Parts: sequence; structure tokens; C-alpha cells
Amino acid sequence: MNHKPIWTHPEVPNDHYAYFSGTTQFVCEAQAEPAANFTWYRGKNKSKITNDKHYHIEHDNHISILHINASHERVFDTYRCKAKNHLGSIERSMTLRRGEKPPKPLPLALRGLNSHTFDIELTTPKNVSTEMPVNGYRIEYITEFQFTKDLHTWTNAKHKDYAYASGATFLLNNLEENTTYMVRAASRNAAGFSDWTDFETLRTRFNQTSGSSCSVCSSFTHILCFVLIALMLSSDLTLANPVRTIFQGVRFQATTSIAAQGILGADVGRL
Repeated sequence: MNHKPIWTHPEVPNDHYAYFSGTTQFVCEAQAEPAANFTWYRGKNKSKITNDKHYHIEHDNHISILHINASHERVFDTYRCKAKNHLGSIERSMTLRRGEKPPKPLPLALRGLNSHTFDIELTTPKNVSTEMPVNGYRIEYITEFQFTKDLHTWTNAKHKDYAYASGATFLLNNLEENTTYMVRAASRNAAGFSDWTDFETLRTRFNQTSGSSCSVCSSFTHILCFVLIALMLSSDLTLANPVRTIFQGVRFQATTSIAAQGILGADVGRL
């Protein structure tokens, strides 16, 4: 059924923040049939925004995103989004205010790890602004293999966001076992993200459970080899005769270790 645009999210914050030289974005989302066309304006004079060094607009079905590069004072202004089709139009205004860049976290500390998880501790300096406090963290991570393949860039790194909690540690899960990772972190406030910490090189543990069964199997194989060799070399043990019968006619012209391998292979074939 055709209808004019309707906001997908009726209630959105009017005030947004960015720090100078930082970035932010405004999202305008409206349901309409046929789909609405979106237009962005800045300031009281409603100057129409087009793509340039300060702005980049992305459109998709029923949504438009205005990316803002806050590299000039004039971008801290009021913005208006208009969604329109032939049945009507709606408008919404948002204000971008200048905020403070959050401080970089102190170097991250590893509290614990296992084969698939890092338990990381993050803290911020004590002289943090009370007007715009840190409200979260982002941890970014990449395998050493991928980091080297990407020429020491973070292009293909993954990340996970966390809400701020004093004294808490943050779990980085679903990692590959026995693998080296590069890990770094940034703090977040209403104006955006801080600079990244220096990365730490961390390695997950080998899964001991999967390795123990192989170790037991390998030990049992060696013991079996020694027992069979002892039986072959002992002419006094009655159990040696059946074993020698199995290998009758086979000439052994190798060292003891090679003979042990041949004996084990013949015994497995008989079973």
C-alpha cells in the first residue's frame, strides 16, 4: 500500500558530539512506499549538502547516512534531513556540538587466557573530564599471520565493543587456539574514540584435552614396540615362538628401531 514517509525510529537524540579532527555520522531512516528520496541540509539557511572533503552521503533502501569529518569549525552546526516521495515529506533536525576527545587507555593488561579466550584489563587515566566521561572501550585484534600478510596494517582486524565498568575485565572470546594475536584498545565517550594504545602480542594456549589422548596413544605404541622386540630376541620365552612364526621367512637387516617399526606394522596387519 502506498504511503508517505514515516520515521522508522520516532525518537532519536537531537544532540550529537564530535571532537575537532574526529568523525561522526547522522542516520536518517524512514519507511515509505514508494521509497523516499533523502536530502541533507546544514545551518539556518538550509544549505544543501553534497559530497566533499567534510561530508560523505550514503543511501540505501529507506536509509541515508551523513558522514561528517570534523576538520573545520563550520561543521559544528544544525543539520536537517528530509525524506520525500510523491505522497508527502517529513523532516528532522539534529545538532552537532563540539566535544572532547577521550583519553587513550593505559596499556592493556592480560589477566588470564586459555585456548580460545583473553581476559583483558583496561583502565583510563584519573584526570578524565567529568563533563564527557569515558563510557566504553573498543578492543581490536588480528592474528599475527594476517597482520604480516597485510603489511602490518589493521585493515582486516576484528573488533569488539564494551560498556565501561570500573574495575571490570573484558573477555575476548572465540579465538583460535595456539595462535598469536596483535591486540590494541581505544576508549570511547559521546564524542567518539580515542587514539589506539600500542598493540600487545598475545598467544592463546594449546588445547591440552585434545593433545592428551594423542600422547597416551603414542606412549602405548612405543611400549608395544619394546614388548614385541623383547619377545623376538628372547629364545627362552614361550611367547616368543608364536611371534617369530608370524614373521617367519622375513629377513631383518636393519637397526633395532627399524625392526620395531616392521614388527608393529605386521602386528597391526594381523589384528
